[in-house]
Parts: sequence; structure tokens; C-alpha cells
Amino acid sequence: GIYIINSRNRIISNRIERIGEIIYIKIEEIIKDMIGKTKYIPMIISIFIFILMNNIIGLIPYSFTTTSHIIITLLISTSVIIGITIIGIYKHKYKFINLFIPSGLNQGITKYIIPLIFIIEIISYLSRIISLSVRLTANMISGHLLLHIVTNFGLHLSLFLFFLPILLLFPLYILELGVAFIQSYVFTILIISYIKDVEYLH
Repeated sequence: GIYIINSRNRIISNRIERIGEIIYIKIEEIIKDMIGKTKYIPMIISIFIFILMNNIIGLIPYSFTTTSHIIITLLISTSVIIGITIIGIYKHKYKFINLFIPSGLNQGITKYIIPLIFIIEIISYLSRIISLSVRLTANMISGHLLLHIVTNFGLHLSLFLFFLPILLLFPLYILELGVAFIQSYVFTILIISYIKDVEYLH
């Protein structure tokens, strides 16, 4: 950690470390509430920080926003889903297939539609790769596109009116900073919920 000494010679953490501690505590609480196990904390924290940092870097002018490119987010989401699937298979072995068969279908006439439900559940499970990547990419593209439009609009105005887009860009940047945090949070929450599914097969 990084520490500084205050005027009374007491060691206090700096703002960056305190923000990191708050993020860690909040994610730990979410994981404990949803999964009940803390062994996933390092993985979830790493994913959250990675997505957040890439989102924030994209707000720097002339920088490259990796999370606004579908191939990047698709690669991330594919890796996550494959990893989660491996965890489920490793823990439950052949019983992992129960994740795709809702309980209660093996009774009465509903048992005849189990193959159809199984196929639908498989498709739904695999579609998580698309939903994770598209959600993140779409939100990052929309915000950056808005900033780009406002900036170009300001460049075509006269010198007297040039300050108007600049005043508009400031709240938009604050908004996009919030979106960067929110999208990282949503991405993380979805991953935690997917881990919960493979942990408890429901």
C-alpha cells in the first residue's frame, strides 16, 4: 500500500488507496451476499478494475477506448463464461447438466418437453457472452459518440460561441465518468450472478 505521514506523524492512507479499499469492501459484501464464498474475490476485483480502468482511459482525449470495441469485450466475456463453465464442471461433474434442466420438469407431462427446454437453456446460457459484451460496448460507444458530436459542433462555431460546447462537455464528462463506474459495476454483478448459478445450479 501507499501511505503518507500527516502533520501529527500518524500514518494515513492516501485517497487512491482508500478508494481501492472501498471498492474491495463493497465487492466483498456483494460476493458474500450472493455467493457466500470469498474465494472469488481476487478474480472479481481484477475484472472490475480492468474494465473500470479501460473505461476511464477512454475518456482521455485522443486515447483508445478498448471497451467500446466489440471484439475486445467479446473476448473478455467469452473468457469469463468459459472460466465459469469450467468451474461448474469441475465442482459438479456430470451433475452440471442440471443447470440446464429446471427442477420440477421431470414430473407428469412436462417431462416430454425436457429436451426442448434443455436446448433453450443452452442457448440462453451461451447468449450471456453476447449480452455481456454488447451491453458494455453499446454504453461506451454511445457516450463517446455524444462527446465527439459536441466537440465537433464546437469546432464549427465562431470564437464567441466556442465556450458553449466547452461548458456542455464538462457535465458530459462527469456523466461519462459515472457511466464508466456503473458499467464496470453491472459487468461485475452479472459475472457474480453467473458464478452463483454454477455454484448452486439454479
